[in-house]
Amino acid sequence: MNSNQISYFLKIILIVMGIVLVSLIFVLIYILINRYKEKNEDRMAKKKIAKKKKETEANATAGYNKQSIFNFLEFEKIEDNMIIQKDKSKYLMVIECQGVNYDLMSSIEKVSVEQGFIQFLNTLRQSIQIYTQTRAVNLKSSISIYRDRVNEIERELNQMLERYDQMLHSNTTKIDTDSLQRLQYEIAKQRNLYEYGIDIVNNTEKMSLN
Repeated sequence: MNSNQISYFLKIILIVMGIVLVSLIFVLIYILINRYKEKNEDRMAKKKIAKKKKETEANATAGYNKQSIFNFLEFEKIEDNMIIQKDKSKYLMVIECQGVNYDLMSSIEKVSVEQGFIQFLNTLRQSIQIYTQTRAVNLKSSISIYRDRVNEIERELNQMLERYDQMLHSNTTKIDTDSLQRLQYEIAKQRNLYEYGIDIVNNTEKMSLN
């Protein structure tokens, strides 16, 4: 094979490679254009969905007027703390009652509460509904009050202990035994009160964490 034939084959190979390269470039451009179109279509579809959602919400809000709400709740007006239903055919009233710590009551107190509730039910002439609700209570202010009181009890106890120590180490030859016994009794009572107060504060803090 002479040099002319070799150069001819090389030219053909270069032409073929050029055609393939150009084809690949066109394919890449086509893919990029399709992706761009898909992204634009997705963006436009999302905009349409958001616009339709806003229109739906606006129509729903516009449809709730005062009259439609009254029709839904089936009452005419609220007067004298009562709900008056349509045509004044029915009157409803809500009474809020505070709870009692039934578990900490004695047996006599429990019976008294039960009998009082039974008497209340027997006096009713209309149907009622009982709704029980559990609420979270912020006990920080109560804990602060308890702690201040416990600190005051501790100061009084320390004063009593100082007075007792002074009486024992006084220079007088005779010690009033009755006064000393009374002071010992007061110190024991004050110490029990202080320990009880500390226990209440700790238990209340544990309850507040729950």
